[in-house]
Amino acid sequence: MGRLLITAAAATALLAGCGGDQLGAEGGGSSTYTPPTTTTTNTYELGSGTGSNFQPQLIGLSTANVAAAGNTTLTVTVVNQDGVVYTSAPVTVTFSSTCISNGQAVIAASGTSTAGTTPDAVTSSSGTIEATYTAKGCAGQDVITATAELNSATLTAYGTVTVAGAG
Repeated sequence: MGRLLITAAAATALLAGCGGDQLGAEGGGSSTYTPPTTTTTNTYELGSGTGSNFQPQLIGLSTANVAAAGNTTLTVTVVNQDGVVYTSAPVTVTFSSTCISNGQAVIAASGTSTAGTTPDAVTSSSGTIEATYTAKGCAGQDVITATAELNSATLTAYGTVTVAGAG
């Protein structure tokens, strides 16, 4: 019992030295813990494939070599920094290239995608956007750019189609 009293007396003396004068009483410090605030910022990428097969900034092409007046399917996917496909809201992708700008190729929505508000835009809610590229007088290499706006960021992907000359 004598030891217990000495230990309690030592604890009281220690608390008094730290600003507290009684066991269990608050001293000059604070015991309130406030966790730091964290903000999670999602970043997104436009590319081809999903999961471990995702290739950033690359348009998936059903074929890279297109016959004169032929077509190919263009596919892009929006994923977050963890590789998860973005499905929170519809995404509109605009496709552009020299041949598209010159009227020598056209873009049309395909698969589950729908036409956007401009001729070369395609929209999808699934996170995967599909479009058909049809050559209409284009010949040679045509570098296609896919562009989407998401959370104030511009996402881009690229692909090259080689169109055979007519003849």
